[in-house]
Amino acid sequence: MKNNNLLIILLLLIIFSIGCKKNVISPIESECLYIERDTTGLKGIPPVKYYYNTEKKLKARLNWDASTPILDSIVYLTNGNTLTMSYYIANFKSKDEWPTRFTIYHKKIEYIHENNKIAKINYSYFHESRKVDIPTSSDSMVYEGDKLSKIYKTGRIQIPNSREIIGKQIYELAYTNNNVKSIISRIVDDTEGLIGGDTTQYHTFTNLKNPYKKLSYINDMFLISISENMPSSSSNSYYYKFQNGSFSFGSSNWSGILTDNGKGYPKEIGVYKCD
Repeated sequence: MKNNNLLIILLLLIIFSIGCKKNVISPIESECLYIERDTTGLKGIPPVKYYYNTEKKLKARLNWDASTPILDSIVYLTNGNTLTMSYYIANFKSKDEWPTRFTIYHKKIEYIHENNKIAKINYSYFHESRKVDIPTSSDSMVYEGDKLSKIYKTGRIQIPNSREIIGKQIYELAYTNNNVKSIISRIVDDTEGLIGGDTTQYHTFTNLKNPYKKLSYINDMFLISISENMPSSSSNSYYYKFQNGSFSFGSSNWSGILTDNGKGYPKEIGVYKCD
């Protein structure tokens, strides 16, 4: 009888220990918040500053248009969508001080979510004399599984170093594992005539984490925020046709050596606040 009782006790201890192992919480991986981009050598422009709330969600970016400070303020709505409002700052003194006075916002971007993914992005600007938001363009997203594969932008399209047109811009994204391998875009006008496009290819990636992943609600950071890791080399080529019949085309290459800041992030990119 004693032996049976001993076996039962041992069995209960084994079951209890297995149950405990299932409930063990793994230590949370240390996280670095990207708080300042290095702008050394960019004609005296101060560093770009990022601000976060207590939940480590990005709440704003302090950026510069020449010598004019601009705050991109991010609002998380109760319906799950997100707004980014761009303000010119009236009383800027120091990048370390939170601005307290703005002029009226001049640009708004609305991020609409479906199934925990950004499904659409609506762009508008504020018409000051009419006091209304004027829609300019919108992006519609297409996903394959959990990866963004295509973006369809319609409305006003800005051609680099040229004019705005009314048309469409189509982006196609390809991946290597969880990193964007290439982004190919083409622009067509309202008659479906090809205006041009560009191609960005990421040739190699480091094993360092992408510090831009939390910056997806900043328009010019959205595509950069998708990859899991930081690239170490890339190339870009573009081609555009203008109304006067002339063409613009060119290419560029980039490669860099990135080193670990001790937390798995590239230290050359800027300044971090780590747990």
